[in-house]
Amino acid sequence: MARTKNLVETSRLTFSPSAEIVAYVDDLVRLGIHGKGRSEVVNAMVVREVERLVKEGFLHLRKPASK
Repeated sequence: MARTKNLVETSRLTFSPSAEIVAYVDDLVRLGIHGKGRSEVVNAMVVREVERLVKEGFLHLRKPASK
């Protein structure tokens, strides 16, 4: 079944993790609970960490950009 189009504006971000981090990401891909591919898993982890940092007061919640 095809996925629905992402309605949120996105940006491309490239990073080069160590082999150990890639192995952990691949473990999470195999579990399948955070996404079906590396990019989905990494996105889920980044979103989760940003949410935690906002909750703990290290970051401030941004207002959605108006169009």
